[in-house]
Amino acid sequence: MIRMEKTNSIASGIKYFVLAIIISLCTLTGCMQANNPFESSGTRYAIKKTTETVVLDNDTVTVVSIYENNERGQPITITKTASVNGTEYETTGITRYEYTDNGDVSSMTVSTAPDFAVEASTFYEYDSNHRLIRTIETGTYDGNTATIVTEYQNNSRGKPISVTFKNFTLNGTEYEVTGGINYEYTEHGDVSSMIVTVAPDFTVEKSTLYEYDSNHHLIRTTETGTYDGNTATAVAEYQNNSRGQPISVILKNFSLNGTEYEVTGGIYYEYTEHGDVQSIILTTGSDFTIAKTTVYEYERI
Repeated sequence: MIRMEKTNSIASGIKYFVLAIIISLCTLTGCMQANNPFESSGTRYAIKKTTETVVLDNDTVTVVSIYENNERGQPITITKTASVNGTEYETTGITRYEYTDNGDVSSMTVSTAPDFAVEASTFYEYDSNHRLIRTIETGTYDGNTATIVTEYQNNSRGKPISVTFKNFTLNGTEYEVTGGINYEYTEHGDVSSMIVTVAPDFTVEKSTLYEYDSNHHLIRTTETGTYDGNTATAVAEYQNNSRGQPISVILKNFSLNGTEYEVTGGIYYEYTEHGDVQSIILTTGSDFTIAKTTVYEYERI
């Protein structure tokens, strides 16, 4: 009985872990970048509001984000409010952005309730071609202040080939924490692999392989990771619309230390007539229960 409960617990944990992997893959490949204005017949659109609904056990949590955008359609502030089971709460957080004259984001700060002190900030540096070369992130939590510096190297197309974590500081004390992410691309410029390495010997902690169809649309990812002596592999398959945008990302199989688990679920997308993401639905389990829904609303700019 104990063994069965443990197995069920492992499978349940795996299910959410793998779906988190799928979300990270989508973020990397751009399939969830709904706030990039889509140009059609001279009309552009920018996000003005998102509504995220998450089901946690018996509770339903809703987070509404209101966007204030500049003339380019880029967000200046994003204000979040939350409600639990229909009970509304005050504003929970504000994210602010600043930009260079060329439109590159120069800083992002996150403030949280109740005093809306800056909890986290990120500063961005670019080369003369507006390619990201460095970020400096500072955050405070539970009385501690941490700073991490990350450096980027790009290829001739401006795509990252390496992201290196240079140093980490906690409450003024520097630590030798290094590692990074390395990217490889096909001859057409599509990312073919992503490898995450960690210090001190830069062991490969996670690798992701990408497969495409003849139109360079992403159709499959295979992610393998090691942690605490365990090795896990997750395979996800993508279906795309005529624009090449994903309409579904389905988890096909998952294995842990060579043992396969029947873990299913996926992400489904709907789009507006002008090509922007209208909704994202995250499902889990063999019955594809809806775990999270995000709805996007836009304004013309």
